[in-house]
Amino acid sequence: MQFIPVDNDVKLEILDWGGTGRPLILLADLGNDAHVFDQFAAKLTPTYHVSGITRRGFGHSSVPVPNKDNYSADRLGDDVLAVVDALKLDRPVLVGHSIAGQELSSIGTRHAGKVVGTDLPGRWVFECLLQCHGGRYHDRPDLSAASRDRADVPGWRTGAEGEGQGVCRDQHATF
Repeated sequence: MQFIPVDNDVKLEILDWGGTGRPLILLADLGNDAHVFDQFAAKLTPTYHVSGITRRGFGHSSVPVPNKDNYSADRLGDDVLAVVDALKLDRPVLVGHSIAGQELSSIGTRHAGKVVGTDLPGRWVFECLLQCHGGRYHDRPDLSAASRDRADVPGWRTGAEGEGQGVCRDQHATF
């Protein structure tokens, strides 16, 4: 873990899970820090050099005064690009979930040439991430039956009963 300054008196927590290949940066959903990807990131390291950014206001990152200037989509996108520059990453792939779409949209529309691509996976991909954390959807009463059973979603299937495993074929990750 390291901290990278991105603005006056603002430092972001950066996780580096290592790996080989093109740099890939993971951006968490609202309320989570980059540690939400601790187990999932390990699945990506054979193909990518994986890092995660905890956005301002969360985890161990700085918490500037809440106002639109400090938390706008463009400001959050600029934070990600400041990390990319500080780490001297050459056109990384950015992957985010939920509210991370703000950063991804901002970067994609204003600075598309600085990244190879952005991806905002749907809820079913995030369910794959949760599977990595050892959760089995049949044991998750907080998720609707439709969310627990993704047989209707191409590329998703749950593991055999009791295995706590799943496959995200579209994301080329098996866990």
